[in-house]
Amino acid sequence: MDSFDLDTFISKRWFVQQQMEGGLEPSNLFQCQYAEYVKLDKPNFHGFEIQAHDHIDMMDGSNKDLHPCAKIVDAQRGKLSVGECWLPRAASGPLWVYMYNETAGYAAVGGGAPKHSFPGGCRTGTGKIGGGLWIFTRERKRDDTLVNRARSELQSKGFDLDALQDVDQSGCPTEEGPYPHHPRPDWEQKASYARWLVHESDYATIVTHHNGAELFGNIISTTDGKGFTDGNASGIVYTILPSLDATYQDLVHDSRVSVHFSEKALKGSSCQGPADDGTCGRVTINGWLSPVPADKREQALEFLVAKDPQVKLWAKTHTFDPFWIAPENMTNVIWQGGAGEISEIQVDDYLAAPFQKDTLLATQSEVTLEEMRKPNGFHPRPHFWQGPDLARWLVHESQFAGVGVHHGHEVTAASVSISDGDGYEDSDGVIFAYLPKDGMIYHDLMNDSRASLTFSEIAIANGTAPGCNGATAESPPCVRLTITGRITPVPDDLQEKALKHLFKRHPSMTTWSNVTEFVPFWLNPDDIDEFFLIPFYGGSVHFTTEKWLAARWYRGGSRPVPVPTPAPTPSSVKMACKVCGHVFNAETDSQGVAFEDLPDDWLCPVCGAKKSAYHPITFEDMMV
Repeated sequence: MDSFDLDTFISKRWFVQQQMEGGLEPSNLFQCQYAEYVKLDKPNFHGFEIQAHDHIDMMDGSNKDLHPCAKIVDAQRGKLSVGECWLPRAASGPLWVYMYNETAGYAAVGGGAPKHSFPGGCRTGTGKIGGGLWIFTRERKRDDTLVNRARSELQSKGFDLDALQDVDQSGCPTEEGPYPHHPRPDWEQKASYARWLVHESDYATIVTHHNGAELFGNIISTTDGKGFTDGNASGIVYTILPSLDATYQDLVHDSRVSVHFSEKALKGSSCQGPADDGTCGRVTINGWLSPVPADKREQALEFLVAKDPQVKLWAKTHTFDPFWIAPENMTNVIWQGGAGEISEIQVDDYLAAPFQKDTLLATQSEVTLEEMRKPNGFHPRPHFWQGPDLARWLVHESQFAGVGVHHGHEVTAASVSISDGDGYEDSDGVIFAYLPKDGMIYHDLMNDSRASLTFSEIAIANGTAPGCNGATAESPPCVRLTITGRITPVPDDLQEKALKHLFKRHPSMTTWSNVTEFVPFWLNPDDIDEFFLIPFYGGSVHFTTEKWLAARWYRGGSRPVPVPTPAPTPSSVKMACKVCGHVFNAETDSQGVAFEDLPDDWLCPVCGAKKSAYHPITFEDMMV
């Protein structure tokens, strides 16, 4: 092409109307497909400048998402090079725009120069690199006149069209964008705001009572109705859990929970500052999370599938059960603002409140799908088998974490902004937070410093990080991490370092102390009890603090010098359950009785597996 306008070409979504069968897309995927592209603020580690998103809605309710990256080769002629974002450009292949008419709303793209001769003309290859031919239109609804016009132009250029097949764009799920789906209520309408945030959210942090005296934080997918459609917001929290999940096992023994929602976690969030400043709202719902009764199970699954289509397959192929906090099982709803401000909302007021405002706030604007998906960029992601490295990457790329604390005899969840280094280009693995003295979390930690920090990859770059690819937060490849230990005030000799790291990552924090007194807290590496990482299918991964501090915090990075160095592990060998990953602790699990002295009928306190299900793990070996 000549005089190609790349910026206009990538400004809106393209729907696929016809394409060739190829290595990445067999013909059984020729349905409900679209493609969209966004320029990165800066080239990634391998020099790619454009983030692509290829989406397919499957007829079974699931979906398939690909997130390749592209390098601009010749912008004026519409020539790109496309490949996996985390692979060198040498492993990418050509993607050319053969024709493009923005006024009419159609285009054709493919894998470079067509080099294969056929009776009807030439074709590109069918491999994953340098292959494929697609006809795009701006509108999803098929317009045969436009498609035939595009075909005629391709044919005039010498392309063989016999391999092109129709893509079925009928009956496709619709996205109710732009974001937010509904206008946010006024700030002082706290019950309505809480309803709005719960409805707009598709995941939350959950904190459960764990192993009797401890707590455990995790990530769950959530819904309160059938998708985002008007009239389907109930305010009742539903989720779905696999029977082997650590949270599921905790609930078997104690169904008390605290579920936390953060406006910072919303897709297309308009919160530009930290998750815990005065412009980003947070809501916590406390109560009992129990299995959905049999007579409501079908409806619950319908609600969950509407928000996250993958759930449909989970319910069929694994032992997943829907859970809910029934209205009678809600104990309270907590609204959290900035500077430690909290308000308790009565459950009846919460359930009765409208969940949206009639119009957008004057300070609030809609975020389009294209803007929502614009990646923020991130350092190269370690492979899923590189446990400590992947965990370090996740923490460093995260702007905030879910925090779980003891609140008297209960547990409660919240979210806090964190920093693990001197700005975005530095990480030493030491996690700092900044808490107001007037805040609930501050007082809870001063009374009992045992806590958990929970991180989810879904919160990175609007869910476009490689492991999530548009998936739900509970999808195993969408990595999540829980760190348990003690969160305490930073000692005087590290105060300067803590504030420097926090303010470098969150500049607006410098003004917070003008309103009320804030105190830096940290998760001292010496005080870390356990790392619980879900990096992929196959269960949890555990490793030592020493491995954590010595890990590379992005793929290809150098190994840091651990500062500070944790105390030596008393024993390098532990016993862990093969079923749920629980690491045996004699003090909390058996009243001080050593594992080898336990009777043969002893059962895992988390999942109920037999003693024989335990196996020795060597922490120096990194993984369970």
